[in-house]
Order: sequence, then C-alpha cells, then structure tokens
Amino acid sequence: MKHTKGTWKFNGRDIVVGQNIGQQRICTIIEHRDEFKEEDEANAKLIAAAPDLLSACEYTIEKLRAIKGKTFNNSPIIFAMLKATQ
Repeated sequence: MKHTKGTWKFNGRDIVVGQNIGQQRICTIIEHRDEFKEEDEANAKLIAAAPDLLSACEYTIEKLRAIKGKTFNNSPIIFAMLKATQ
C-alpha cells in the first residue's frame, strides 16, 4: 500500500499535499459541532503528520534491527507500521 507522496498539511479544512494550484486534497476534516473544534484540529494535525511518522518508524526499525536483530519483530512499532501499510 502506498500513500500520496509529499508533505501533508492541514489548511484549516483539508489535509493537502503540494502548493497552491498544484495542491491535491487527501481528505476533508468535517467539524460536527463547535465543542469538537479543538479535537478535530488535533486529529487533522495527526493525520497530516502520518507520512512523517511512518518515515520515522521505518528509520527507527532499520536502526533497531541493526542493533537488536530479528528479536525486535514483536515490538509495538512493528505492529503500528503493519497497521499503516497493510
């Protein structure tokens, strides 16, 4: 499974990748009620950070496997990676 490459950003309504005219919408964050505005914004920022978090996990796994070998396979970081990529 592959995600849209590039830096994802939250523009106040949508998660987008790209700049201005070349922007591609990844998803739209719908606010249901004012009381959830802060939570909606936090969720949007987390979604926008997903590609960077995935990259950080991949890097960390690579480095830890070099140190610990295959015994690292049952780590929560491995399960998170699988959830994000399968």
